[in-house]
Amino acid sequence: RLVESVTESRRKLQPLREQRHKLVELYTGDGYGDSNQKEVFVNYLQLTAFIYVRQLAGRAPSAKITTPYRSLRPQAKDFELACDEVAKETDLGKTLRAAVTSALFSPMAVVKIGLKSEGVEDIDGEEVEMTKPFVKQVSFDDYVRDMSARSAYDCEYEGAQYVLTME
Repeated sequence: RLVESVTESRRKLQPLREQRHKLVELYTGDGYGDSNQKEVFVNYLQLTAFIYVRQLAGRAPSAKITTPYRSLRPQAKDFELACDEVAKETDLGKTLRAAVTSALFSPMAVVKIGLKSEGVEDIDGEEVEMTKPFVKQVSFDDYVRDMSARSAYDCEYEGAQYVLTME
């Protein structure tokens, strides 16, 4: 039943994907694939997108972690610095800018976050699984969600199709 539901949801999302491709073609002008668009000297759609992206996601968000307890303030500051460092390492700002740009041409933009396994390491005689955080934008072409849900909050599933590498 899940496979049938996902197939039906992908079919229902297809018109939105086609509309997105048309908008992206207008955005990029005559430089998009084998487009038949004529050359545009002032691309107002591109200019508008640039302005919105700068306003909505100019840079990566920064953490502000506080505590009313004086003894915990050093740990709060360390945690704040660690969060800002993770945002830099994962290129959070760049990913959010790409998501905002995508949201201008799609009904929605999706960003997935998680931890990638980096293997097991021996720390003080104990094996610890090492992970690294990641942030990636999910292409609307690969995105699937429960289209039979009555609201955005009642979805039974959401996901992204992707190809696993041999690794």
